Amino acid sequence: MTANTVNSSTLVIKRDLLFCRTVSQQFGIAMSTAHDTVEMVVDNILQLLPQVIKMPRQESEFRKLADEFYKYGYPNVVGALDGTGIKVTVPASDKNDYFTYKYSTNINLTALCDAKRDY
Repeated sequence: MTANTVNSSTLVIKRDLLFCRTVSQQFGIAMSTAHDTVEMVVDNILQLLPQVIKMPRQESEFRKLADEFYKYGYPNVVGALDGTGIKVTVPASDKNDYFTYKYSTNINLTALCDAKRDY
């Protein structure tokens, strides 16, 4: 995967009006503000991405990662992504920003690792 691939798929999110409408309603802000904010966050993530997630550049590097996962029965896998909700206590005024469908206040943690469990 190259930066261009990430960039192209991200543009879909940045331009998705339904997503911006949802963000707008969730945070009580104008849709244009939601769009600008989402675009700014995505652009910043894309700038930091190469420093945080080291993607292989050569086919041999992909193969090495895939071989490690294959040892555990996962063919053609180069990374594992998972997430969890962490319960948090927040001020009453901010509760709506953290409220989940499970009726608790959480923040999300998402992690990507290789077969050696290196993040």
